[in-house]
Amino acid sequence: MKLPILFFELNEDKLYQWLSDPSETEGWEYDFKENLPHKSDKGNKLHLIATFCAFSNTHGGFLLYGIDKNRVVKGLPLDGDFKKKLNDLVGKYIRPPLQNNWDLIRQFELANKFPGQYIYVVHIPESVIYHKPHVCTYEGDNRIYRRGNTSNFSLDDGRDIRSEFFDKRFSPYCFETLDKLFDEMKKVGFAKGYIETLFLLELKQYLKGRGEKEASFLGLLAILDSIIEKIKTIAEMNDPQKNASWDELSTTGADVEKEKVNEELKVIIDKFIKEYKEMHGLKI
Repeated sequence: MKLPILFFELNEDKLYQWLSDPSETEGWEYDFKENLPHKSDKGNKLHLIATFCAFSNTHGGFLLYGIDKNRVVKGLPLDGDFKKKLNDLVGKYIRPPLQNNWDLIRQFELANKFPGQYIYVVHIPESVIYHKPHVCTYEGDNRIYRRGNTSNFSLDDGRDIRSEFFDKRFSPYCFETLDKLFDEMKKVGFAKGYIETLFLLELKQYLKGRGEKEASFLGLLAILDSIIEKIKTIAEMNDPQKNASWDELSTTGADVEKEKVNEELKVIIDKFIKEYKEMHGLKI
């Protein structure tokens, strides 16, 4: 089972089954946390804020509370204010703010082995491309963090920042970026800029690469090509110099035709987003 799918469906049985796999250790996508740090524990609080920044700046990730760094399950007491306490620890120390795009996605009791103790699973998605990078501002830290293999690392100079945020680093689980970009693409006046163009190119390359092993991804690629063609058609309608034949239509006729194409575009986009998310383990 793919990790993101596992975490969204995690329960006590699946947790122990997963942890018993010796090949699974802390990595790019998740971190074990024994407990929330005390407000006076500056070291662990800084590490927690840096982890939020790192996951948001990279490909997203999960925090599993109630498990220590040695993968020993301990659990935590039931706490109805858990999410609020976590937000109080990290919320005001990240710039730009994460806009409440993280969530407590699972909370389950360890009923068999530790009755009354719970595991909390927090999901921190990759931020929309327009909002990155996020900076950790706690105690004057003011550093940009990325997620590496099992840890966070800070970017120390402009070359690092250019490499990390402008090189091709497509994440297939960037659902929020997909939603935001494709919502914009539904608008008749959509005009893509450099960031949008780069993202779409990376998305096409990703689908093409996956399609070499899984034919269903080539189907997604074909839908994406159809979306791009519809957008090009609308752009040509909006610029008569690119398509002189539109000069022969009345303004009303042209508007009606643009609206028709735009409605077709919306249907194709909704189909693409639905199939893309389902193929990546997100039930909608």
